[in-house]
Order: sequence, then structure tokens, then C-alpha cells
Amino acid sequence: MFNFKVLIFATLALITFDVYAQDSSNHPLINDDWLIRIGGQQADADVKAGLANPQFGEIPLIDIGDGDADTTVTSFWTDITWQAPERWSFSFSYFRAKADGQKISQSDISFGNLDIPVGTGIAADFETDFYVLNGYYDFFRTSHSAAGIGLGVYALDLSVSAQTLLGGAPTGTSEAASTLAPLPTLSAYYKHAFSDKLALMVNSGWLSADIDEYDGSIFAADLRIEYWPRKSWGLGAGYTYVDLELTVDKPVFDQRYEVEYNSFFGFVTWGF
Repeated sequence: MFNFKVLIFATLALITFDVYAQDSSNHPLINDDWLIRIGGQQADADVKAGLANPQFGEIPLIDIGDGDADTTVTSFWTDITWQAPERWSFSFSYFRAKADGQKISQSDISFGNLDIPVGTGIAADFETDFYVLNGYYDFFRTSHSAAGIGLGVYALDLSVSAQTLLGGAPTGTSEAASTLAPLPTLSAYYKHAFSDKLALMVNSGWLSADIDEYDGSIFAADLRIEYWPRKSWGLGAGYTYVDLELTVDKPVFDQRYEVEYNSFFGFVTWGF
């Protein structure tokens, strides 16, 4: 399995080949209309999830990251950005988080119709696809840098399941839930070209909102470093962090998710 953390250090190492500062106003991150980034990631998610009838009060959570858990996923990562005229820009990103594990219940837990007595083995799975859309306006812009604020939305395609175990084997009793949740964010970013080859971008978003059946908060941030050996293409690496809390009101069982997500990613980028 390839370690995308290596790409971060490899990209940083390329700085040593860029000793002599060049005209940074020519960097594609600042000037190109379209930027397309395609690559992969290694991500880790700390996940707690619950499924319960709201009349019983607080939703009990299963800590999927506790016990014998596999919380690392290697997956596709992509970002497409349109730097529109008049200081506007729009971006779309996609990435994934996943966690699955087995543990022994330390207390009595109800997960939907699944009753899990203390001391029972549990196998739980969680997966979400992140679809992120941001729109920005540059309130500050020079020939080599820009800073902007804007609005965004994280569309989360979440799914979770749990089943009881007997002697390490599934008993056939299970429960599952899924939802597609849109969470809006207030966004801000800054990008800077150190030369016509090397550039840095920092992006963050946050909001806490109660919208229809969705009640949640999200904080997200990512850092990217790009090195362009040619005008038309470059290499990049970065890090993403997401902290998410979400309750979804459903007719029978409410869903509760608490997710802390970390990802190292590497990519190839094209500009035109």
C-alpha cells in the first residue's frame, strides 16, 4: 500500500530545487482559469455512531474506533477549481472516510432494533463520501497571492451498520442506517505563490446549523503545497482535517454521528 505521506515530504523536497526566486506572478494557482487535481489519499477516521428512538432521550453511541478497529482507508481524491472573472472562484472536491471494527460492549446499548447487552461482541462498519462545493470572493489579491471568503456545503453520504457476535462469528442479528446530509459552511482561504513553480494554499470552513431534519456542526481545514515543473502540470500534496457532529431526525430512529477525520493526500494537477 502506497503511503501518501511520502508525497508531502517529496513535494517539500522539491523546494530545494527552487533556490532562486522567480517571478511568482506567473504561477497557475494564481492565474489559470481551471485547475484540475486528481490523486489519492490515506485517511483515518475516529467514529462514534448511534441509532435510537428520540423519546428515550440522548442517543447511545457505539465507538467504532475503539477495540479491534481498522480506521484507515486508501481511496480516490479529486478537486476541480474554476477561477472565474471578477475575483470569483468555485471548487468541488471529493474524498472518503471509512471505519470498521469489533469490540466487546461495556454497557447495554440499543442500536435501532438491535439490543446489545453488556459483554456482547459487536461488529460495526461506517463509511461516508464527502462531496464539497465552495464558492469564494477574493477580497484581497495581488500578482502572487489572494485571500477570499465564501460559502460552501459539505454533502455527506453516510452509512453505518452493526451486528452482534458470538464467539467472534456474526449471529445474523444486525441493524443499519444511511442518510445524505447537506451541511453549509462559511469558508475562507489564502493562497500564495513563492515563485512561478512553488505555491501554498490554506482553506477552512465552519458552521453550526439546524436545517430541517439535520442538526449539526462541522469544522474543516486543509493545507496544500504544489510544485509545477511545467507550466501545464504540477505535483501536490496536502492534509485535510474534518470534525463533524450530526443528528438526523428520522420518523422511527434518529441517527447520531461524531466523526474526526484526518487525511494525507497526493495528486497531479493540470491548469489551463
